[in-house]
Amino acid sequence: MSAKKEKLIKITKDEDGSEVRVYMERDQENPYLTGEPRFIHKENDNAEEVEMQPFEISIDELKEKQDMWLLYPDKALENKLNLRIPIESEDALLPKEWLTNENWSLYLGQVIEQMFHWKNKNGPLPLETAKTLRELEQEFSRLNAKTKKNNARRQSSHHLIIWKVYTALVDKLGYTPSARNVWDELERNFRYYDPTSKVIEDISVDALEWFDTKGKKKLFPRSALDTLLSRMRKNPPE
Repeated sequence: MSAKKEKLIKITKDEDGSEVRVYMERDQENPYLTGEPRFIHKENDNAEEVEMQPFEISIDELKEKQDMWLLYPDKALENKLNLRIPIESEDALLPKEWLTNENWSLYLGQVIEQMFHWKNKNGPLPLETAKTLRELEQEFSRLNAKTKKNNARRQSSHHLIIWKVYTALVDKLGYTPSARNVWDELERNFRYYDPTSKVIEDISVDALEWFDTKGKKKLFPRSALDTLLSRMRKNPPE
């Protein structure tokens, strides 16, 4: 008698932002999938199966949006931690499939920072989440080591503009501006900070569209700004 297992074929997000997985039954002696796809809510291992819904997000869409996964929407990760929902490394590391190297680094830094902040405030993380945090740190360390080895500390043009906005607000306000202060100022006056329009294409409440030195359009998500500013404060761009 052949043993049957389930194979993950898709990861999506429901309309409320909760993570949903699609599984199909697979016969180990037969490489082809069998059975009908079904949804299971990842946050609840005991949840009943629910019928497939039309709402889904493809990897291409995630890549286009540069979706920050555990960090989206705002406070999503904090809410998971408060509910003590286990965060598995497979899920936490999944955005590596679609994020640019720059945004992947920002994502890792911010997830690690938020997890440590929660831990310091609330005590030990659940075992699975603590294991995930260690794996995230290892990935972040490997990424930083690779960056240093390649001597790739070249500042992106949009980073320089963001830093310009930050320093202008420091002078104007007389205190350290928040990430929201910086984003709001850039959203209102981005043409002032980029008068030639060579870098910034457009900016919204969620993302900044910018051009690299080769003229390729890229996306910088608002959710990544906090980590970027924290890093630049410690090591200001030249």
